[in-house]
Amino acid sequence: MLEKIQSVSSYVEYLKKSLEILREREKDIPDIPEQALYIIARRLLSRRRDVVYPIELVVVPRYIFTKVPMIEWRNLQRKSVTDSEVVDVKYRCSKLGCLINVGFVLRNFVLIDVECYDENVRSKLRASGLFDVETRRGFHKYFYLPDAVSIAVGQRTPKGESWTTKKVLDYRNLLGIKIEVMSGYRYLGSYPPQSRYLVFSNNTVSVKCYRVLSKEFQHVVDVGDLTEIAVKDVDYIHEFLCNIARVIGDEGVAKQIKTTLSIRRVESDEEYEKIQGIALSDVKPREDEVNLGFVGTLTYDEFKELLSKAKHVLPPCIVKCFLGEVEEGYRYAMCRLACVVAPALVYLDEQNLEKMIVDFAERYGFRKPRDYYWKYFTAEDKELGVRSLSAVKVPKDVFEMVRQYVRCDEECMYRDVCYMYNLYVRGIEAGKPLFKIVAEVIESVYRPQAT
Repeated sequence: MLEKIQSVSSYVEYLKKSLEILREREKDIPDIPEQALYIIARRLLSRRRDVVYPIELVVVPRYIFTKVPMIEWRNLQRKSVTDSEVVDVKYRCSKLGCLINVGFVLRNFVLIDVECYDENVRSKLRASGLFDVETRRGFHKYFYLPDAVSIAVGQRTPKGESWTTKKVLDYRNLLGIKIEVMSGYRYLGSYPPQSRYLVFSNNTVSVKCYRVLSKEFQHVVDVGDLTEIAVKDVDYIHEFLCNIARVIGDEGVAKQIKTTLSIRRVESDEEYEKIQGIALSDVKPREDEVNLGFVGTLTYDEFKELLSKAKHVLPPCIVKCFLGEVEEGYRYAMCRLACVVAPALVYLDEQNLEKMIVDFAERYGFRKPRDYYWKYFTAEDKELGVRSLSAVKVPKDVFEMVRQYVRCDEECMYRDVCYMYNLYVRGIEAGKPLFKIVAEVIESVYRPQAT
């Protein structure tokens, strides 16, 4: 693909593909006439220039206007910057310049991504001088960790301190912003000189580029030198998060961040992987209450592939609802049902959880998938005063609602022990709730038996 977008006609086809991907994620993208696409293609091709990368970057080409990689980038996550494949991809991305979007692996980096929901707040943050880059929705700040794999963010709770390499702090109600901190090779940052997005206004479309704000990051872009964004003391990153709240004018939130969050260096891949998740063999289903914690490191697509291998042992109603096609309406029930099964197999960070919810929204007719996300898959941290991805309790009635969409299968191997089958087919109250059956099946399939 990278070699096939050098001419106007081929680049227009590439733009069409990029817009197709963009519409999968943002439903309000209007149709763009082909004539306009040719104008965009000619302008971008005429402005193409080589891009300079720091030698420490492992870059990943993305479809323009999106954050979707054009290649299978997992192969690059842990490779050395001198690896031949890394060098080759970097060279080709450099030559394409503004024709593509580019991300880079956050190994040895920290990205603080702030989304703004209030224009006055955005103006304050823009004028503060805190950030390196202004994006479509807010701001980015980058830190380079020359001697560490990543950072980990810890949050104090009544049960102790939990650690993660990706932390979401939702202050939309308090500050009008959402802060996302991510670090390590499982995540990608955006490289500003090659990060473009579309703006639609008054029946016109324009192409915008991320705007570099700081002289430190401008130095990175100009000469490929990371010296001015390098940090060794991670306390500086902690203080930066506090300063965001101070700039907006809320010292109370700044104090909460200071007292309830911790940041530490992650020195090795082994330590990073330990923070990311535990082995699937250690996962134990919890009946009707499922913990969306570190129970694996699979992506959503890997999870679906893994789950499909259990089709022959899962109850037929679960297979039909979750993996198959059912003609009648769903609403929120199937998405919540999915979250009963999912956490037993895969750690769903915010990005992958949202991807799963959007997938169900498209297939099953949710009108406002974000509403379901905030209502059912996050919880309020009263100590910190924010909403974040958290354990959710999936009501038993979700399983009962399966009955509304799938009639009990006479060939089901679980019918004798299933409460739903006994109640709705035999008219007696006997057997196990469906959620217990699913939990037992998952445990038997994915947890090795003790020897």
